[in-house]
Amino acid sequence: MEKRMGRSTKQSFLHGALILLIAIAIVKVIGALFKIPLNLIITPVGMGYFSTAYNLYNPIFSLATAGFPIAIARLVSENYARGRFRDIRQIHKVSIPIFLTLGFFGVLLDVLWRKAVCLLCYG
Repeated sequence: MEKRMGRSTKQSFLHGALILLIAIAIVKVIGALFKIPLNLIITPVGMGYFSTAYNLYNPIFSLATAGFPIAIARLVSENYARGRFRDIRQIHKVSIPIFLTLGFFGVLLDVLWRKAVCLLCYG
């Protein structure tokens, strides 16, 4: 029995890893389809501005998509596997206001600090 459970776990892990690999490949293709025409449209000067903005945006985006959403997804999937649907509703009820508040303050911070960031980047 233990061998079957171990094998099933390995298969589900490999299946999940394969899905992530395919998703990453699709994202890379979409990114290439986006950047190639963009480079032709906005010229090298525009790409310089784009690269500067992207270098500021990318770490913030990575933090936003790697932290809380993954933790929430893990909590939901764990509770779903255990049949705790009431806990899933509670997680949903708590996480929505948290994400809305974080998003609001992120936009507010962006609006208030945009001049300082521009001066820092472009002098």
